[in-house]
Amino acid sequence: MFGQIYQVYDKNTFKVLYVGSTKNLYNRIRQHKHHTLKPTAAYHNRKCYQEFRKVGFENLIFECVYSSNDFVNREEMRKKEQQYFTQLNPSTCQVNAYLSDTLRKERRTEYNKKVYQKHKPAMMLRNKAPYTCECGCTMTRIAKYRHFESQKHKNLLEKKQLIEQIAALS
Repeated sequence: MFGQIYQVYDKNTFKVLYVGSTKNLYNRIRQHKHHTLKPTAAYHNRKCYQEFRKVGFENLIFECVYSSNDFVNREEMRKKEQQYFTQLNPSTCQVNAYLSDTLRKERRTEYNKKVYQKHKPAMMLRNKAPYTCECGCTMTRIAKYRHFESQKHKNLLEKKQLIEQIAALS
């Protein structure tokens, strides 16, 4: 598969703003121009496009830094892009092009821990809130699933059903 790794830099300061990969650089430049200049474009407010507008699209240089016909798939192209991303350190790219599975899992775990810590007080309050079961027992919300499996719950439901059947016959 043919692919190209490219950089976008400011021709006045030579500051690398963006590193990307594509199969067709001409079409990708057109997409960047569309997202930069059209206010209704989907990605118009991303950091890189804001920087492109600040510099001026006419002052940007799109340069192919690597091209090859040997890419097996898109993932291989992203790995190569990540190498250039690390080497060139673009100022406006916010997301890595490629993350290994272990690094992705580590970041996901880290993110989940932060979210848990943020919402922990609310979760604790919600779990300690009283819950009244259809059998008539009251317990905390966190204990309700253990209660559903208990013999007490099953016996009370059987009694309730029996009472309803007797009432229906009367």
